[in-house]
Amino acid sequence: MDDKKKLRRMAIWMITIFATAFAIVLTVLYLVAGNNIVLALVSGWWLILILAVICLAAYFGYKMYIGRKK
Repeated sequence: MDDKKKLRRMAIWMITIFATAFAIVLTVLYLVAGNNIVLALVSGWWLILILAVICLAAYFGYKMYIGRKK
């Protein structure tokens, strides 16, 4: 499998993982916040931000790893 396909697959996985974790975090916060979506977003934005940073770091780390392999 060539590197472009590997990177595309990794990007799809990162988007899927982020979307799944976003939904889980928001659902749990929504239930804890007493069915108030605004309060759930306000109280959990930092968790979502950390998750996005981790997903982006994993993608770009993998991209650098693929680049060094050549």
